[in-house]
Amino acid sequence: MEWRGSPGPQPPFPFLDGLVADFGGEVPTWGFSVPPLVVGDRVVVAPGSADASLAALSLESGATLWKTKGHAPAYAPFIYGSFGGREQVIGYDSPGLGGWDLTTGRRLWELIPPEKSDFHVGTPVPFQDGVLLATENNAMRWYRFKDDGQIDPQPVWHNLDCAPDTCTPVVVDLEDASRVFCTAYGELFCIDGSNQLETLWSEADERFYDHTCLIAGNGRVLLWGSECDLLLLDATADGLAIVSQWRPMQGEHPESMSHPAIVGDRLYLRSQFELICIQLSSREP
Repeated sequence: MEWRGSPGPQPPFPFLDGLVADFGGEVPTWGFSVPPLVVGDRVVVAPGSADASLAALSLESGATLWKTKGHAPAYAPFIYGSFGGREQVIGYDSPGLGGWDLTTGRRLWELIPPEKSDFHVGTPVPFQDGVLLATENNAMRWYRFKDDGQIDPQPVWHNLDCAPDTCTPVVVDLEDASRVFCTAYGELFCIDGSNQLETLWSEADERFYDHTCLIAGNGRVLLWGSECDLLLLDATADGLAIVSQWRPMQGEHPESMSHPAIVGDRLYLRSQFELICIQLSSREP
């Protein structure tokens, strides 16, 4: 079953105006794209001003609970979890990665990579007992945390092959290993997550060139390309193995930079022309 609808005219988004009006700073070059992070009774946002690099708002009232000084915003989502035995918010600002205390907003640590000028678009990925990062100038690397919740500034593993500007890696856990999938500049990489991030294979394809969104699970990777190609991949194969492929969008030259959403048994996909909802079904092999 499939449902289609046109997004129609885009309404004003007062939330973005409010970030500048309430906290100062400037709209980033590519606009505000850091989504709000809801944790418990608070919402963490990234105004990116000198006095409010990060801020936490009350989920109930919208009141400012804290704000912390720092740098301009980047473009990637923040994450929350226990790292090095300490609960913390982790994410990028313009120069690098950081960790913040959710209760007070105090910055716990900062990680500035050796190669500067990353856009910091891909989401940090919790991986094993650390965090997996992948950016265009510093490539893919995996960091561990110290017992006090500080990040160890030296990466444990490094893969120089995969250096995406916008793609977020995904991890597929298999029976005796894990694999990391990511695209960068027209190549899809399959990387050994159990052996020092060694590249297992890569495949060049024009559908991987610009931006791709990846979803992993059940030994599969769902890939949504910027030209609205939807590919289901076998993550256990020794090379690119396309289980199925489809270009569901209508119209001339559809494009998408929006991440697919799965809610229950429905898949939502969006282009610049339309929003579609597809009902997923499972079949026994």
